Amino acid sequence: MADKAVLSAYYTGRKDNAMKTWYLSTFKSFDGKYYTNLVLTNSEEKAEEHYSKYDMVSIRIADESEVNSYRSKGMPIVEL
Repeated sequence: MADKAVLSAYYTGRKDNAMKTWYLSTFKSFDGKYYTNLVLTNSEEKAEEHYSKYDMVSIRIADESEVNSYRSKGMPIVEL
């Protein structure tokens, strides 16, 4: 498997994202429903801060198949 930083640059097509990593964020929204977003950021802490307004949040590094799936299906992607 390729280095995650290299994957980040490859999947976004932008060299300025070379040091960013893909994360998967699952959170409980104000409507009581759970949502999952693919997040591209340079630190897990930044993602945690972005989603801190929600009650329940889980953030983990996304694997290559998840990144491919999200991008090909047009699912929510957040860039921080």
